[in-house]
Amino acid sequence: MRLLQKFFKKESDYPTFKSRRDNQSCSYMPNAFAFREGKLTLAKHETPLDICWSRPFPKGATPSSVTVTRTTGGKFYISLLTEEDVSPLPKVKGEVGVDLNTSEIVCSNGKRYATPLKLQVLEQRKRRYQRACRRKVAAAKVSMGLSRNAKLSKGVKLPVSNNLRKAYWKVGRVTEHAANVRKDWQHKLTTSIVRENQTIAMESLYVRGMTASAKGSADKPGSNVKAKSGLNRSVLNAGFGEIARQLEYKAVWAGRTVVKIDRWYPSSKRCSSCGYVLKSLSLSTRQWVCPDCGQSHDRDLNASINILMAGKAILAGADGLRIHEVGYPA
Repeated sequence: MRLLQKFFKKESDYPTFKSRRDNQSCSYMPNAFAFREGKLTLAKHETPLDICWSRPFPKGATPSSVTVTRTTGGKFYISLLTEEDVSPLPKVKGEVGVDLNTSEIVCSNGKRYATPLKLQVLEQRKRRYQRACRRKVAAAKVSMGLSRNAKLSKGVKLPVSNNLRKAYWKVGRVTEHAANVRKDWQHKLTTSIVRENQTIAMESLYVRGMTASAKGSADKPGSNVKAKSGLNRSVLNAGFGEIARQLEYKAVWAGRTVVKIDRWYPSSKRCSSCGYVLKSLSLSTRQWVCPDCGQSHDRDLNASINILMAGKAILAGADGLRIHEVGYPA
């Protein structure tokens, strides 16, 4: 009901049902579980669950709710919600600008965090498993007397064999593996940045616009659709939005300051030494020389330095550098 109300207010898209192939979860309120001596027993269960804890549960804390999740790979996870006081970290002198790229995250202090190569291997494996699923689906259609590419009419169910279920399970397992690799890299990256720096500056990126399709329409077909599709996949694979979200909430916990600059700020085209701004700079150009002062620049490192300087200017009162930030008054 709440989602329909948001849809009619034009605050979200029309709600859709959850797919049975996605992660499945259910939540338990305090009257549906018992937590005694570090052991959890759910409703209609006679014995406590055998849980492998990822970290020690806070002493004296009581969970207010429990969520059980079954992933697409067939694994079960339990999340316990509780309140805990987080102490801020000691203050440090470090300041850093963060430039987000599809291949690596570059910081103004010279540190670079490359995206895991394992993600590319898992993506290729996932495609191979998906092709196997499509072949088995086509074979099932042929067994029904239909063509391989025929669309099923409404009410007609496809016979699902055990081999097809195994193929779907393989896709889910490799998808879950890739998600875990990505989360592990993101958390280690953001935790390292927050611990080492007191001020963190980054761009206010519009990820949804960056990953929009270039296909166009029948009247106005798009250009470079395949290249744009690959770029969209790389942006989503790196998880720019999740990295920004983690930096923000971890900075609040640690007593750090995160500042976002305007997404249209020419951080890559501006010389960090003299301030000269190039008229154009292609995405394939990774090194360039300032025509004014002759300084040689690494594109990403130069951008991160400019982001840091712009962030410090915003903290000093230059609000014009953040006019495109979400929630900032125009």
